[in-house]
Amino acid sequence: MSKLSVGFDREIFMFQKFGGISKYFSELILGFESMSELEISPKLTFSRTNNLHLRSAVQESGTISLGNQRYFFQPKNWLATAMTYGPIRSLNSLWAGGATNKTQLDLVHSTYYRPELLEKSMGKKLAITLHDFIPEKLGWLGLRNPHIGKYKLAIMADLIICVSKQTAEDLYTFYGIRDERVVVIPHGSHPRNSYPKRPKPRKVSILYVGHRRGYKNFRILPEALSLIRKDLPDFELVIAGPALDSIEKSELERLVGTNNWRSVVNPTDEFLEELYFNSSFHVVTSLMEGFGMTILESMSKGTPVIASDINVFHEVGGIAVAYFDPASPDQLAKLILEQVNHIEDSTLSTLSLARSQEFTWEITVAKHAHAYQRAISQ
Repeated sequence: MSKLSVGFDREIFMFQKFGGISKYFSELILGFESMSELEISPKLTFSRTNNLHLRSAVQESGTISLGNQRYFFQPKNWLATAMTYGPIRSLNSLWAGGATNKTQLDLVHSTYYRPELLEKSMGKKLAITLHDFIPEKLGWLGLRNPHIGKYKLAIMADLIICVSKQTAEDLYTFYGIRDERVVVIPHGSHPRNSYPKRPKPRKVSILYVGHRRGYKNFRILPEALSLIRKDLPDFELVIAGPALDSIEKSELERLVGTNNWRSVVNPTDEFLEELYFNSSFHVVTSLMEGFGMTILESMSKGTPVIASDINVFHEVGGIAVAYFDPASPDQLAKLILEQVNHIEDSTLSTLSLARSQEFTWEITVAKHAHAYQRAISQ
């Protein structure tokens, strides 16, 4: 049986230099290259990108070459989106990402919610991954919605992959879609069976990863820490993600203390793995998410996790995660103190590692291959 040719369009790889979605697609591409028994031949419909995840993946596979991306204009507001939507964006994308592969493909997997018309026409079937419905939940409609085009693609797609059961439920709530095209495939990680004994840090190290605005609900963490500074005088809050602005720094100094926090701006994947492993525990404060990738990444390093008590985090963390009411700084503060008292209990790390074994990239890639085969056969 000949391999299925599956194309991945350029969209996410043009405007993300790094990030969760581009990492997900890079892991799929690398997985199909390395797991030849799945009979999937991944193809790129572009020849240039600066995306760090994909460049690292193709370097590891050794079968795909990529040039440096040319300038790509990424709109920052609804007016710029309106001005660049359609033919202008298509031309800019073609310039930035290079010539499109003109080979007819069995299936094209859209990497985001505005694929180019030329690329959509290249495959006999169309697949789309739905990562979340956060813009819809926040009431961001029309051009304000960064996922513009998502509904149209969902209607057109022959295969709809949802990253969680929660996302599949949201698909039905917002779009009324619940049919045989829909399949739930969670993200993966690279867990090990065990890790060396966790180093005992000089002080309690509390990790936060990612953006901090709006629904990310980061403010609750420094508020909780301010309540327990007398009980936990020697701790460090490590904030990994975008650079802090002056207002955020001022609030951290007021609530957490001048010497009790540090910022790591956009760490590499390798450095982030070190942060996970060397942290006492990881706190995730979001009010809503489509999955919970940082939870999974922490657990795969044996790092205990404290997370908001929302459905999708239970899907990922199960009984391995300690949950708190995301509207209660007092409850989070109490849970942090409880976790500090159990830092040397290896049970927490064992539970995290065991749970992460249920979410490997090998499992995720294999499930995608099966979904592609099913979509092609229909």
